[in-house]
Amino acid sequence: MADGYARYTSKPQCVLMHVDVGTQGLGAAIHNASCGGAPVLIFAGLSPYTCDGEYRGSRTENVKQMVGRALQFATGAAAGSAYLIGPREVMEEEIEPYELERAHWGALGPSALPEDAVKETAEALVGAKEPLVITGYSGRITNLSPNSLPWRTR
Repeated sequence: MADGYARYTSKPQCVLMHVDVGTQGLGAAIHNASCGGAPVLIFAGLSPYTCDGEYRGSRTENVKQMVGRALQFATGAAAGSAYLIGPREVMEEEIEPYELERAHWGALGPSALPEDAVKETAEALVGAKEPLVITGYSGRITNLSPNSLPWRTR
C-alpha cells in the first residue's frame, strides 16, 4: 500500500516491518518501489544482541537524523526506497525529545556525471557505428523530448 500511495501522491510513505521474516516477505515490494521510483522509507528492527538487559542502548545511533537522511534519498531526484535497520536496544533508549529542522532535510537534487565520464561517453557515442542509448526513468520528465537534448541522433 505504501508503494501505491507514494506513487499516487508523490509523498514519502513509511513501512515498519518485523525482523527476519518480515524483511524477507517484503523483498519483492522493496524491489518494486525502488524500480518504480516510489519515495518509500522501509524500517526494520534487528534482533536484540544482549540477553539480560546489560546494555540498554547506544548513543552513537541518532535515529531521527538517520530517518531524515533516508527521506532525503527517498524523495530526491532519483526517488525510490530507502531501507533502514535499527537494533532493539537503540530503539528502546530513553532520550530527551527534540526535533530536526525540516528545511535542512530537503530532497536530494540530481547528481551530475564527473566531467571525464561525460567526455568518455560522448566520445564513445560519436565513434560508434550504430549507437544505442538506453536510459532509465526518462519517462518521469513529461516535458522532455529528443529535441530538447543537447545532442541528437542523425
